[in-house]
Amino acid sequence: MRSESVNLADFERFLSIIGVDPSKVAVNTKSATSLTAYLGSVRVIAGIFASQPINLLQKVNGRRQPVQDHPLQYALEVCANAHQRPAEMLETLIVNVLFSGNGIARLKKDKFRRTYEIRSYDWNELTVYELNDALFYRFPDGEVLPQDEVIHIRWMNTGKKISPAPWGYVQKAIRIALSAHEFVDKYYKNGTFVGGILTSNNNLSEEQAKAAKKMWNESARPGVENYGDIVVLGNGLDFKEVGSKPIESQLSEFFLKTDLDIYRLLGVQPHLVADATKNNTWGGTGIESQFTGFMNTTMAIYIRKFEQELRYKGLRYDEVVTSQMYVKMNLNNLLRPEAEKRFTIYQKAVAAGIYSQNMVLELEDMDGFDGGDERWMQQGFMPIRLAEQVLLKKNKGNGNATGKTET
Repeated sequence: MRSESVNLADFERFLSIIGVDPSKVAVNTKSATSLTAYLGSVRVIAGIFASQPINLLQKVNGRRQPVQDHPLQYALEVCANAHQRPAEMLETLIVNVLFSGNGIARLKKDKFRRTYEIRSYDWNELTVYELNDALFYRFPDGEVLPQDEVIHIRWMNTGKKISPAPWGYVQKAIRIALSAHEFVDKYYKNGTFVGGILTSNNNLSEEQAKAAKKMWNESARPGVENYGDIVVLGNGLDFKEVGSKPIESQLSEFFLKTDLDIYRLLGVQPHLVADATKNNTWGGTGIESQFTGFMNTTMAIYIRKFEQELRYKGLRYDEVVTSQMYVKMNLNNLLRPEAEKRFTIYQKAVAAGIYSQNMVLELEDMDGFDGGDERWMQQGFMPIRLAEQVLLKKNKGNGNATGKTET
C-alpha cells in the first residue's frame, strides 16, 4: 500500500504549503484521543480487559480450586466498590494506562488485612510523591497511601516509577495528524478549494481580470449548502480545476499512515477497530488466529501485570505462601474456538483422561452430573482407576500390569 511510503517530514512540508503549521498544535491526552484511531484502540483494549472474569484461586494438594470465603473474591466478582462494578473498575484502570501511561486503584482492607474493596481513579485526580525511593499517593479525599497499598499499572516500564503516556512517543505523528484534520475541517467548512485557473480567449486588462476574479468569488460562495451550485461565467471565461484532487489524495494517503502508526503504537489490529483499509495477516491468516495473536502479544502483558500487582498487594504474605492463593483472569470464553472445533477438542481431551465430563460441562456453562468427575481413558473407554484391573484380567491374572509373565 502506498501509505507505507508516506514520510512525516514530507507531509509536514506539504501542510506548510497549504497554510497549516503543525508546530502550533498542542499534543496532550485530550487532543490525542480526539483521533478515532487512538480512541478506538483504547476502547478495544479496555473493553476486552474489563469483560473477562477474574478468580481468586488456591492450590490444595496440587489441584487448584476457587476461594469462596474471601472478601477479595466478592470485590472481583460482584462489587469492586460502592461506585464501580468489577468491569467498570477494570475499564477505568486500563483506560488511564492508555490515556496517561498509569492506571491506579486503591485497595481497602479489613482488620485482618484482607482486601475487600478495589477502586480505580483518574490519574489526573491524584498527586504522587517520592520519598526514600518509594511512591506515595494522595487521593481526592486527602488520604495518602504507600505504594504497597495501591495497584499501579504502567503502560511501559522504562526503569522509571512513572510511565510516560503512549502518545508521548509519537507526538510528531499525532501533531501532524491533528493538523491535517484541522485543514480538512476548514476545507469542507468552506465548501470549496479553488486551486484552479480562470482562462479566457480574450485579452483581459488588469481591471477586467480583477473583475472576473471578483465575479468568481462572489458566485462560488463558500459553504456545504452551496455545493453543486451553478456558476455562470461570461466574457469567454473558462475555469480549470487544479490541485484539489492531489490534495485529497495526499490527505487520504496520510490518514492511512497515521492511523497505522497509532495501531502499531497500541498493538491493535486495524480490523478490531473496524478499519478494513489495510489487509494484514499479523498473527495469522484467519480472524480467529489473528485475535489469538492479539491476545498473546498485546493483551497478555496488561493481564499479567494486573494479576501480579493484585497478588502481591491484595493478598497477605501467608495467603500467598502458606495457602498458595493467586489471582487469575479467566480467558477460556474469549479464546475458545467455534463450537465444532471446540467439541472435537473436548472429545480428545476426555478420551485421553485430561478432562472429566463435568469439566467440559463447566466450560460450556452447563450443569454437571453425578459420576461426571470421573476421568476416563481409551481401551474400551474405561475409568483410569480400573485400567490396571482390566489389564490383569485380560492376562488371566498370570501377568503383572505390563502383561509380562512372572517367573
